[in-house]
Amino acid sequence: MECGIASRTNFGVLLIVLLSFPFVLGWTGALSFDAIPLRSPEHTRAILKLCLVLIVFLWVCFAIAFIGIWRSGKIAWQEVVGGHWDTWQSILRDLGIALGTLVLMGVIGNLSNVVFGPLQQDSAAFRAMVAQNRIEAVAFLAAALTAGFVEEFIFRGYIQRQFQAL
Repeated sequence: MECGIASRTNFGVLLIVLLSFPFVLGWTGALSFDAIPLRSPEHTRAILKLCLVLIVFLWVCFAIAFIGIWRSGKIAWQEVVGGHWDTWQSILRDLGIALGTLVLMGVIGNLSNVVFGPLQQDSAAFRAMVAQNRIEAVAFLAAALTAGFVEEFIFRGYIQRQFQAL
């Protein structure tokens, strides 16, 4: 893998860290919110703990990949991310696409709830994973945004290029 974007050691470390995720969740107890009453402050603390563990884990993985790319010096990290904007119109275009996608996702989600809502199981485990207040919703949003960016950077940008170099 001499033509990869980072060293084999860096790649190996990242893979080991990624594979350790279930153990990290178990060690931190981040999934221990299902037995907690939904409206209690302990539930909010448990959800915040889960989101914090997820966010920290993802940024550690990002840092490992970023350091590997930076130390190899073969490409700039911006090339891993991909796109760039030449004009302010292209920025507005991409923001418009993002906003349109967000609105469409909301419409599809609401329609799905109306159509498939009666078919859903109302299990305690499912209810425990759904945000119960604004604090939990913001924590989920932060975790989702972090996951979206970091996973694209790591899997599409870093790991895919490392495997192509094999």
